[in-house]
Amino acid sequence: MPYFVNTWRSPKPGHFMEVAKATQEALQGTGKPGNVSTTISHPRPTERNMGVVGTIAGFPEIADVEEFFDAVLGDESRFASVEKANALCDHFNVSVSEVLHGPNTLPDNFNPKFIQRLFITPRLDKNRELISLIPDMREQFSVRSNIIVSRPLSGPSASIRVSCFVESLESLKELNSQLIGSPIQKTIQQSVASPTVRGLARIFYVNSVS
Repeated sequence: MPYFVNTWRSPKPGHFMEVAKATQEALQGTGKPGNVSTTISHPRPTERNMGVVGTIAGFPEIADVEEFFDAVLGDESRFASVEKANALCDHFNVSVSEVLHGPNTLPDNFNPKFIQRLFITPRLDKNRELISLIPDMREQFSVRSNIIVSRPLSGPSASIRVSCFVESLESLKELNSQLIGSPIQKTIQQSVASPTVRGLARIFYVNSVS
Protein backbone atom coordinates (compact mmCIF):
# COMPACT_ATOMS: atom_id res chain seq x y z
CA MET A 1 0.00 0.00 0.00
CA PRO A 2 1.22 3.56 -0.67
CA TYR A 3 1.91 6.11 2.04
CA PHE A 4 1.75 9.86 2.52
CA VAL A 5 3.17 12.38 4.98
CA ASN A 6 1.22 15.20 6.63
CA THR A 7 2.60 18.32 8.26
CA TRP A 8 0.28 19.98 10.80
CA ARG A 9 0.92 23.63 11.62
CA SER A 10 -0.97 26.13 13.78
CA PRO A 11 0.38 29.56 12.76
CA LYS A 12 0.80 32.30 15.32
CA PRO A 13 -1.59 35.27 14.89
CA GLY A 14 -0.45 37.47 12.02
CA HIS A 15 1.57 34.73 10.28
CA PHE A 16 -1.13 32.54 8.72
CA MET A 17 -0.53 33.36 5.06
CA GLU A 18 3.23 33.37 5.56
CA VAL A 19 3.08 29.83 6.93
CA ALA A 20 0.75 28.69 4.14
CA LYS A 21 3.16 29.98 1.50
CA ALA A 22 6.17 28.46 3.29
CA THR A 23 4.37 25.10 3.38
CA GLN A 24 3.69 25.44 -0.35
CA GLU A 25 7.36 26.13 -1.05
CA ALA A 26 8.40 23.15 1.07
CA LEU A 27 6.04 20.88 -0.87
CA GLN A 28 7.37 22.18 -4.18
CA GLY A 29 10.90 21.44 -2.98
CA THR A 30 10.10 17.77 -2.43
CA GLY A 31 9.31 17.19 -6.10
CA LYS A 32 6.40 15.02 -5.01
CA PRO A 33 2.65 15.34 -5.55
CA GLY A 34 0.49 16.67 -2.77
CA ASN A 35 -1.44 19.66 -1.54
CA VAL A 36 -1.63 22.37 1.09
CA SER A 37 -4.95 23.02 2.80
CA THR A 38 -6.10 25.58 5.34
CA THR A 39 -8.82 24.96 7.90
CA ILE A 40 -12.10 26.81 7.55
CA SER A 41 -13.98 24.74 10.13
CA HIS A 42 -11.62 23.37 12.77
CA PRO A 43 -12.43 20.01 14.41
CA ARG A 44 -11.57 21.53 17.82
CA PRO A 45 -11.83 25.32 17.41
CA THR A 46 -11.49 26.11 21.12
CA GLU A 47 -8.18 24.25 21.41
CA ARG A 48 -6.05 25.48 18.49
CA ASN A 49 -5.62 28.26 15.95
CA MET A 50 -6.54 27.84 12.31
CA GLY A 51 -4.35 25.17 10.77
CA VAL A 52 -2.21 24.72 7.68
CA VAL A 53 -1.97 21.08 6.61
CA GLY A 54 0.60 19.90 4.10
CA THR A 55 0.18 16.56 2.35
CA ILE A 56 3.16 14.96 0.63
CA ALA A 57 2.23 11.91 -1.43
CA GLY A 58 4.06 9.68 -3.88
CA PHE A 59 5.54 7.07 -1.50
CA PRO A 60 4.81 3.61 -2.97
CA GLU A 61 6.49 1.75 -0.10
CA ILE A 62 7.36 2.45 3.53
CA ALA A 63 11.06 2.35 2.56
CA ASP A 64 10.42 5.43 0.40
CA VAL A 65 9.14 7.28 3.48
CA GLU A 66 12.30 6.32 5.36
CA GLU A 67 14.45 7.58 2.50
CA PHE A 68 12.52 10.87 2.46
CA PHE A 69 13.08 11.57 6.16
CA ASP A 70 16.74 10.55 5.89
CA ALA A 71 17.15 13.12 3.12
CA VAL A 72 15.38 15.91 5.04
CA LEU A 73 17.20 15.30 8.32
CA GLY A 74 20.52 14.89 6.53
CA ASP A 75 20.31 18.20 4.67
CA GLU A 76 20.85 21.16 7.03
CA SER A 77 19.71 23.81 4.55
CA ARG A 78 16.55 21.88 3.73
CA PHE A 79 15.75 21.30 7.39
CA ALA A 80 16.45 24.97 8.14
CA SER A 81 13.63 25.96 5.77
CA VAL A 82 11.29 23.65 7.68
CA GLU A 83 12.36 25.18 10.98
CA LYS A 84 11.87 28.69 9.60
CA ALA A 85 8.19 27.94 8.98
CA ASN A 86 7.84 26.15 12.31
CA ALA A 87 9.16 29.20 14.19
CA LEU A 88 6.07 31.10 13.01
CA CYS A 89 3.75 28.53 14.60
CA ASP A 90 2.35 27.74 18.02
CA HIS A 91 2.25 24.07 17.11
CA PHE A 92 3.90 21.83 14.54
CA ASN A 93 3.88 18.10 13.98
CA VAL A 94 4.27 15.41 11.34
CA SER A 95 2.38 12.18 10.71
CA VAL A 96 2.78 9.27 8.32
CA SER A 97 -0.26 7.39 7.03
CA GLU A 98 -0.84 4.23 5.04
CA VAL A 99 -3.44 4.36 2.27
CA LEU A 100 -5.95 1.54 2.82
CA HIS A 101 -8.19 2.42 -0.11
CA GLY A 102 -6.93 4.78 -2.77
CA PRO A 103 -8.80 7.26 -4.93
CA ASN A 104 -11.89 6.10 -6.74
CA THR A 105 -12.18 6.75 -10.47
CA LEU A 106 -12.05 10.52 -10.77
CA PRO A 107 -14.71 12.43 -12.72
CA ASP A 108 -13.59 14.26 -15.85
CA ASN A 109 -11.99 17.65 -15.15
CA PHE A 110 -12.28 17.09 -11.41
CA ASN A 111 -10.96 20.15 -9.57
CA PRO A 112 -11.42 19.75 -5.79
CA LYS A 113 -11.62 22.85 -3.63
CA PHE A 114 -12.42 21.44 -0.18
CA ILE A 115 -11.35 18.48 1.96
CA GLN A 116 -13.51 17.04 4.71
CA ARG A 117 -11.47 14.81 7.00
CA LEU A 118 -13.31 12.27 9.14
CA PHE A 119 -11.31 10.88 12.07
CA ILE A 120 -12.87 7.54 12.99
CA THR A 121 -12.06 5.10 15.80
CA PRO A 122 -13.65 1.71 15.07
CA ARG A 123 -14.44 -0.85 17.71
CA LEU A 124 -11.56 -3.33 17.87
CA ASP A 125 -13.81 -6.22 16.87
CA LYS A 126 -15.27 -4.22 13.95
CA ASN A 127 -12.10 -2.70 12.52
CA ARG A 128 -11.76 -4.84 9.41
CA GLU A 129 -15.49 -4.86 8.78
CA LEU A 130 -15.70 -1.07 8.86
CA ILE A 131 -12.70 -0.63 6.58
CA SER A 132 -14.23 -3.03 4.06
CA LEU A 133 -17.59 -1.21 4.16
CA ILE A 134 -16.29 2.23 3.21
CA PRO A 135 -15.25 1.40 -0.38
CA ASP A 136 -18.64 -0.21 -0.99
CA MET A 137 -20.39 2.85 0.38
CA ARG A 138 -18.48 5.37 -1.69
CA GLU A 139 -19.56 3.59 -4.87
CA GLN A 140 -23.12 4.61 -3.99
CA PHE A 141 -22.36 8.33 -4.03
CA SER A 142 -23.48 10.30 -7.09
CA VAL A 143 -21.60 13.44 -6.02
CA ARG A 144 -18.41 14.31 -7.90
CA SER A 145 -15.84 13.46 -5.25
CA ASN A 146 -12.65 11.63 -4.40
CA ILE A 147 -12.52 9.60 -1.18
CA ILE A 148 -9.33 8.19 0.34
CA VAL A 149 -9.22 5.91 3.38
CA SER A 150 -5.99 5.86 5.38
CA ARG A 151 -4.55 4.76 8.71
CA PRO A 152 -2.00 6.88 10.63
CA LEU A 153 1.08 5.04 11.84
CA SER A 154 0.71 6.76 15.23
CA GLY A 155 -2.11 7.45 17.67
CA PRO A 156 -4.84 4.91 18.49
CA SER A 157 -3.94 1.73 16.62
CA ALA A 158 -7.44 1.18 15.24
CA SER A 159 -8.07 4.75 14.09
CA ILE A 160 -8.68 5.52 10.42
CA ARG A 161 -9.11 8.71 8.45
CA VAL A 162 -11.53 9.24 5.57
CA SER A 163 -10.60 12.22 3.38
CA CYS A 164 -13.39 13.47 1.12
CA PHE A 165 -12.33 15.81 -1.70
CA VAL A 166 -15.15 17.85 -3.27
CA GLU A 167 -15.47 20.79 -5.65
CA SER A 168 -17.84 22.94 -3.58
CA LEU A 169 -19.52 23.18 -0.19
CA GLU A 170 -22.81 22.42 -1.89
CA SER A 171 -21.29 19.16 -3.15
CA LEU A 172 -20.09 18.38 0.37
CA LYS A 173 -23.57 19.00 1.75
CA GLU A 174 -25.02 16.55 -0.77
CA LEU A 175 -22.27 14.00 -0.08
CA ASN A 176 -22.98 14.08 3.65
CA SER A 177 -26.70 13.79 2.95
CA GLN A 178 -26.11 10.68 0.84
CA LEU A 179 -23.85 9.27 3.55
CA ILE A 180 -26.53 9.69 6.20
CA GLY A 181 -29.11 8.12 3.89
CA SER A 182 -26.91 5.17 2.93
CA PRO A 183 -28.38 1.71 3.72
CA ILE A 184 -25.16 0.70 5.47
CA GLN A 185 -24.95 3.84 7.63
CA LYS A 186 -26.50 2.00 10.60
CA THR A 187 -23.85 -0.72 10.34
CA ILE A 188 -21.14 1.91 10.30
CA GLN A 189 -22.56 3.60 13.40
CA GLN A 190 -22.55 0.27 15.22
CA SER A 191 -18.91 -0.28 14.26
CA VAL A 192 -17.39 2.86 15.79
CA ALA A 193 -16.09 3.12 19.34
CA SER A 194 -16.58 6.88 19.70
CA PRO A 195 -18.22 9.75 17.79
CA THR A 196 -16.54 10.63 14.50
CA VAL A 197 -14.56 13.89 14.53
CA ARG A 198 -14.86 16.09 11.43
CA GLY A 199 -12.66 18.84 10.07
CA LEU A 200 -13.07 20.98 6.97
CA ALA A 201 -10.31 22.63 4.96
CA ARG A 202 -9.97 24.61 1.76
CA ILE A 203 -7.28 23.56 -0.68
CA PHE A 204 -4.70 26.35 -0.90
CA TYR A 205 -2.28 24.76 -3.36
CA VAL A 206 -1.91 21.54 -5.36
CA ASN A 207 1.45 20.20 -6.49
CA SER A 208 0.88 18.03 -9.55
CA VAL A 209 3.85 15.91 -10.55
CA SER A 210 3.67 13.72 -13.63
